[in-house]
Amino acid sequence: MSIKARLDAACALAELLFPDSEQEKRLRKLAKRTSGTVYGKRNEIVHSRLASFPDLPGGITVRLTTKARGTLKKQPIPTVDSEYDSVTNEILDLASEFQKALADFIGMIAVK
Repeated sequence: MSIKARLDAACALAELLFPDSEQEKRLRKLAKRTSGTVYGKRNEIVHSRLASFPDLPGGITVRLTTKARGTLKKQPIPTVDSEYDSVTNEILDLASEFQKALADFIGMIAVK
C-alpha cells in the first residue's frame, strides 16, 4: 500500500470507530499535512535530477523536474543545500507524530 492509501485507511478506521475523538482529529490533521506538503516535497526531491554548474560566477545548482500531464515539461528550480536536511527533518518529525498517534489509536481499539 502507498503511504496515501495507508493514511486514508487509518483515517477511515478512526472515523468509523471513534468519530469526533481527539485521536481521529489528530490523524486527519497529520494525514492532511502529509499529503498536502511533505509528500510532495519528498517526491520532488527524490524523483528530480540535479544539474550543477560550478564554473559559472558563484556556481549554481538547479533541480530539473519532469511533469507529465499531456506534455512533458522540464522546469529548472534553484536548489538550496539545506533543503534536503530541512525536508528530511520534517519527514522524521511527522513520522514520530504518526507513530504516537497510531499507538494511541491502536490502544483505543484494544480497549474497545
